[in-house]
Amino acid sequence: MIEKGTATISEVLKELHKEEINTWFDLGLFLDRFKEKRTNAVFKGEKGEFDQYLKKGGIAFVTFYFTIDGITVETEKYAKTFKSIYPQIPIHFIAGEIKEEADELIPKDAFKKVIPQMEAFDAWPLYKDFFQIKMERGSVAYNELIGKFWKEVLVLVEALGSYIEENDISLLYLINVCSNPGNVSLALATVLISEYLGLPVINNNHDFYWEGGNREVEIKKKGLKKGPRDFFFHNAHVGEFFSLIETVYPWESRSWMNVNINRIQQNHLIDTNGHNPANVALIGTAEDTKMHQMSKRDIIKAFMQVSSIFANKKETITVHTASRHTKSERSLKPILLGYKTIRKFDFVNNNIVFLQPTRVISRKSIELNFKLIKRLFSYHTFCEKFVTNPQLKLSLIVSGPIPHGQQDYYQNLKRDFQGFLKKLPKEFRSRVLLGFLFSEFDKNEFKKKHKKPLNIDQLYDVASLILLPSQTEGRGLPIIEAAACGTPIFCRQYEPREVYDEVIGRHLDESMRLIVLEFKGSKIPKRLVERICDHVFYPQNRMIDVTHNRNVINNRFSLESLQKNIEYILERLHLQLRANSNDVDSRIVHLLKSYKNLVDFSNDDLNAILNRSTRHYLPGYGRLSFMLYLKSLIDPSFFRVEEQLTKGLVMSYARMMENDIPDLVHTDLEVIHTYYNALDDIFKYVDGQIDIRHDHALSYRHRNKKSYAYQAFTFQELTGLVNLIYNDVFKPKNLTDLTLAPQFFADWELALFQLTNSNFLGIDDRKMLTRKLKNNVPKGYFPGRYIKHELEYFVLQPIRAQLKLTIQQELTGDIIKEQGQNLEKVYIFIHEPRITKWFSSANIREYLESGIEPELGLLYEAGVVEIVETKQWSEGVHFPQMGAKAIKILREIKDANGFIITNGEHAAMMTDIVEIDHFHIGKVMHQMTAKIMGIPKDSGFIQFVPAGVRTTLAYPTPVQTAKDFEMLLKSSLYKELEDEMGETELLAAISKDAIENGTPLAQLLDQLKQQLKADKKVEKVKSLFAGGVYKDGLPWSGVLAEIDTKQYNWKFAAHIANTKPKNVPSLVEEYKKKSGKSNHIELAWNGGYILNPELVGKLGLPETYIGSPLGLLIMKNKVFCPPLFNKPAFIIYKNGQVDIRKVNSKSGFTICGKNIHLDFKASNYNVHSNSEPCYYDLSYTNESIQGDGNVIIRVAGNTVKQIIRTKAKEKINIIPVGITLSVPLKLFSPELFEIGKPIEMRLLEPENEPYRWNYILYAIEAGPMLIDHGQQVLDMEEEGWKTTNSINTQAARLDFTDMRGPKIAVGITKEGKLMVLMVNGRIRESVGATHFDMTDILLKYGMHKAMGFDPGGSSTLVVGGKVMNISPYNKNYEKDIYALAPEPRFVANTIMGWIEE
Repeated sequence: MIEKGTATISEVLKELHKEEINTWFDLGLFLDRFKEKRTNAVFKGEKGEFDQYLKKGGIAFVTFYFTIDGITVETEKYAKTFKSIYPQIPIHFIAGEIKEEADELIPKDAFKKVIPQMEAFDAWPLYKDFFQIKMERGSVAYNELIGKFWKEVLVLVEALGSYIEENDISLLYLINVCSNPGNVSLALATVLISEYLGLPVINNNHDFYWEGGNREVEIKKKGLKKGPRDFFFHNAHVGEFFSLIETVYPWESRSWMNVNINRIQQNHLIDTNGHNPANVALIGTAEDTKMHQMSKRDIIKAFMQVSSIFANKKETITVHTASRHTKSERSLKPILLGYKTIRKFDFVNNNIVFLQPTRVISRKSIELNFKLIKRLFSYHTFCEKFVTNPQLKLSLIVSGPIPHGQQDYYQNLKRDFQGFLKKLPKEFRSRVLLGFLFSEFDKNEFKKKHKKPLNIDQLYDVASLILLPSQTEGRGLPIIEAAACGTPIFCRQYEPREVYDEVIGRHLDESMRLIVLEFKGSKIPKRLVERICDHVFYPQNRMIDVTHNRNVINNRFSLESLQKNIEYILERLHLQLRANSNDVDSRIVHLLKSYKNLVDFSNDDLNAILNRSTRHYLPGYGRLSFMLYLKSLIDPSFFRVEEQLTKGLVMSYARMMENDIPDLVHTDLEVIHTYYNALDDIFKYVDGQIDIRHDHALSYRHRNKKSYAYQAFTFQELTGLVNLIYNDVFKPKNLTDLTLAPQFFADWELALFQLTNSNFLGIDDRKMLTRKLKNNVPKGYFPGRYIKHELEYFVLQPIRAQLKLTIQQELTGDIIKEQGQNLEKVYIFIHEPRITKWFSSANIREYLESGIEPELGLLYEAGVVEIVETKQWSEGVHFPQMGAKAIKILREIKDANGFIITNGEHAAMMTDIVEIDHFHIGKVMHQMTAKIMGIPKDSGFIQFVPAGVRTTLAYPTPVQTAKDFEMLLKSSLYKELEDEMGETELLAAISKDAIENGTPLAQLLDQLKQQLKADKKVEKVKSLFAGGVYKDGLPWSGVLAEIDTKQYNWKFAAHIANTKPKNVPSLVEEYKKKSGKSNHIELAWNGGYILNPELVGKLGLPETYIGSPLGLLIMKNKVFCPPLFNKPAFIIYKNGQVDIRKVNSKSGFTICGKNIHLDFKASNYNVHSNSEPCYYDLSYTNESIQGDGNVIIRVAGNTVKQIIRTKAKEKINIIPVGITLSVPLKLFSPELFEIGKPIEMRLLEPENEPYRWNYILYAIEAGPMLIDHGQQVLDMEEEGWKTTNSINTQAARLDFTDMRGPKIAVGITKEGKLMVLMVNGRIRESVGATHFDMTDILLKYGMHKAMGFDPGGSSTLVVGGKVMNISPYNKNYEKDIYALAPEPRFVANTIMGWIEE
């Protein structure tokens, strides 16, 4: 039976109230933890028992409103179907409002519950806050909204949860609650209720927020048209806020079956959101053609009932003048609008009705109908009918209500109607009417008046034409309903186009396609107008179409089909509940471990072709433990989207594998679910704890140390695990035959182009490939999709060229015997197992032995061509997986100066640092491949890569892409060097540097050119690139800059940004301009810590705090911020000397005014006093201080941010951003302290080891202290990093002793040398460093003292005006979430050095 949660709603609420959700970051981390918790929705029984469970508790249909709209109409069908499956099942309808008119659709025996807090859109109190008010980190709206939101979530958990609990409901059926963010509080509440109570959910998604909606940056970048749901992305730029939408819409869980109304939605959930395909399904609709069989008398009665609605409780109808009712109260009731007022209007006779059966919503584009009518009146045949019948009129009727938020559209629509009427010929203006029924016919008051009251089905029958000119539709129900009743439908090919095509049946045989009157865009063709005219006035001519459409409806959209659909969904939900476990399938654990052994294989031969002792082999995009998207590195919450996208890639690949099953239709559904759940388990298996953390690791963003086994792989490597699981679950035997290839061009270069299967070559090294193929050296060839022609161009033709055979000469056994002894082998490396659509070794062997290509057969028979079986399971080329034999042969190819040819998109990523010259050939199918290679998606590539070279460097902030590399090999500088050095020596130099240094090729070519010159430039700052791998095999790279302060007259200064933070190069220029210094700044680096926007958001502070310094800052002997901890500062004295030492405020300071000063003594440091001024820095350990009648002054930097007059015994919370002053009321002076104004501060000297404050020209506090007196002295606790206030202010800094990331440090020697060490981080070549790593490197270079500076993205080293490090940052990351060139991050201050002549 169901292992339903034992928790009660009161217990759930108690637990939720304990959660401290004070910021959007808190909420994100709470949801992360919540997702990892074990769900209680588990069912261990058989399907029959599951049916009994459902019947007992019943089902609750939950949405925002029940009214007369598409959702309620569909819900009625679902409810009927459930009743058909389980006749006695209790049914509940729960909503924020249940309109009176919805009673007609809600089953009489259903329970109804209204919870007002569930209302949505404009009726939801937070709707404008979420989607209309512009939000920025630190703004009032940002800080206040989270509290209001969480409070509302708890209210809804109690209200909705209590009803569910009281009625023992078994299944929640959500409609649009978790797809359309009309009420985000409700969405999260349903997630919490379902998971805590162990309730299974069918989540029915009609409309997603991303359908017809885009980010503003995407609209601008791609030139997209504005969409009706763009407003949902209004605050998408605030990642931690929008992460909530991306996580909950819709929720992913094995107990949630996400059912969608079209394939685009289904594919989006799997491919983009990374949902388990076993939990994603399609749901159809149903339409009964028997409902549309009206007699002529019934039609007349229906007209009369519509007439009574427009009469508005009066005897006759009045047509109202449209121009008078743009904003009138009268127009909010059913109304007929026209060019002029018409009293006693006859609606029943001589009236052509065009019906738009939708609500009044902007995306329904009702105004496009005016264009249609205008075109009709320009058509002679149509006008003639109105001329010959003066009583004839045309009524355009809109049936539905005006939803929340659409009042402006309704007013604009009426204005558009006025303008349209004026454009009609005068004689027809008063004969065209616009009517709004507002679903009046569905209200009980109306129904009581009539024995057989009108309904929407009858409205379809009385209409001459149904209209659906929508921009977007989730399904397009009116098309189906119109076809069922036999009325022609005028419709736009709405977006998403795939959805429209699916409804029409474009993918089906013609006999199953609906016949409609369709148009594209906003242009209505003349031919279509003619067809509409014919359909309206001669309906007898379209009876064949009517019969055809009804047959299509009966076959594709019957009630029986819907019942089978829902039964199938329930069967799948049952399977998923049975498979819902906190434990990972033991088979998957075994396969994971086995596969890891294959991936990690090593021997001497492998080490000879892959130098993993000093470099990191990266076969694919990147390790999945690290964030690969640029946006993830910068936006603090996008990593959750990246995780979804990664899982989506894997699931998409897995679905392709599923489609390979020869007899998929007859494959057991449970086996298919087992397959997908096994893949889902990959992402759940934790194989230990992480010792060394990384600031761009997903685990760190989740604030845990969990080691997920899958994250050790790249995506490309994971494909091998998918193949292993596929083979383990399905055990395929008879795979379909593979087509060898289409016909190819005879010309080599054209044929090579064709092999990429692209229309454009982004990288084109065909000439070099053609030339090298003719060399008699051993070659390794890794096949692609077109085996026959690859063998022709990579094997046969090169050998014929080496034998100097003409096209007329046949290669025979005699020729091979006579001339072939010296031919080097061509090795075909091919998977031993069959992987997806790739060939296996058996396929190729069979082909070579078949005699189809006798010349190839002879070469194979003679041993010139050799098949080498590999053990590889993954896509692409993975050297460690290949097996000892294959690796040995690759080593032999290397030793003989041969080369290899790899095929396929993934191979370009996976050959990576192999020390064999190679070509990769393929087509870019994924956007990330495009970004890494630097060429457009869908373009082809044929690229030469010298041994050991990684062509793309520093992704996702690349300083060189594969395209750049290709262009440099074709540059004039390369040709010049090639002429001077020779090709072999030049390529050897490129390979050597790649292996030892990793210098970008442009820089390397310049260096080589300088080395060839006789006169060499003297460097004032010695800089060199360094790098390697850590013991765990992960890479680091960086730059060392060294100066000798005794050799030249070095001077140093610090500079703080004038107004707002800037990058280091800009600060240098600002300093030079401000100071009037003309000296060339030879050396500069970033300074201390500041309060950045992310921290302001985390702390919930106003945005005025952004940029405040977080430690000692002295500029030209003026204190801009006192010491806040006990951390080191880089000190520049007036005499030009520099020093590194720890600083603190323990000795006190004086606040000075014009006529008054106030002393803050050392005795009052971090203690309360009622009689003397006291002060607190960030080493203070408590969360609050005594106010007790004192005046509390909060200072950030040297600026007064807040003044609080306290009461007796009152306590005040510490805000950890600066010094907090506490002054007895009698000593407080408004002259000294004014909000928003700076204070003048003089620091006092300690009794021992004085700082000599008066002699300090510049000082910047940062830290930690790394080296003192030549010894490692790291002590984070003693410096104050581990206090609560420090953690709150700089949470990341606490972990840097055991966490790698970009780091910068400065050391000085006794002899006067100064060294700046910058280690890159967050890129493929470097994971960064810990403080211990930095210390070890600096000690090797003999540093006497050393300290760290603001690490992470802020780290910047500039030598000679050039940024030397790779900053993993670009402010335009929203425009390209994948990758952009590195851009130094903004900092508040910098330290500079120059030589004064």
